[in-house]
Amino acid sequence: ATSWVEPARLPAGDRAEGALGPSSPVPGTIVAVHVSAGDRVATGDSLVVLEAMKMEHSISADSAATVVEVVVGVGDAVDAHEVLVVLEPLADNQEA
Repeated sequence: ATSWVEPARLPAGDRAEGALGPSSPVPGTIVAVHVSAGDRVATGDSLVVLEAMKMEHSISADSAATVVEVVVGVGDAVDAHEVLVVLEPLADNQEA
């Protein structure tokens, strides 16, 4: 019998399971990074700025969180859907 297995399109990476964070909506280049690991951010805070198709896209936090890791740096080229910043949501009783 023959079976067909489709390989993963992108490597799985070595980040912990469940790591969450905003991703790039389109391929582009990182032009600014506004946070560092350990920072607390509030809903709507700008995390990084991505330039794509001659436009700048501000990538913001969806909720209050602590920055676990900044995956990208200024000048980095990123693909669509690539995680840019790993965030850990704050407990409901904590604020940024």
